[in-house]
Amino acid sequence: MILLLNGASSSGKSALARELARGDRFQNLARAQLPGIHEFRDFYDLEVDTTARGPHDLADSIFEFVTTQPEPAGMARLHSKLFPQEPVRGSTVHCS
Repeated sequence: MILLLNGASSSGKSALARELARGDRFQNLARAQLPGIHEFRDFYDLEVDTTARGPHDLADSIFEFVTTQPEPAGMARLHSKLFPQEPVRGSTVHCS
């Protein structure tokens, strides 16, 4: 299994507007989660900004990345950071 570590970000203003439009979220939940949500940003293989792009455009970007880039390494880098004593098999972390 190949794992892609992908980040999806948006402007704080956009996240707040989506939160209010959904109606099923606590007000200011997005703002409260913002400081920790991208804690592992340095390990992303790909990051997409959802502020002004729709789901089909974002999916196209992810598909293009997956089909044109070498094997993703974000999960392997994260694994090495979190578990420095454990070897990583290949360039991805394999899960069973």
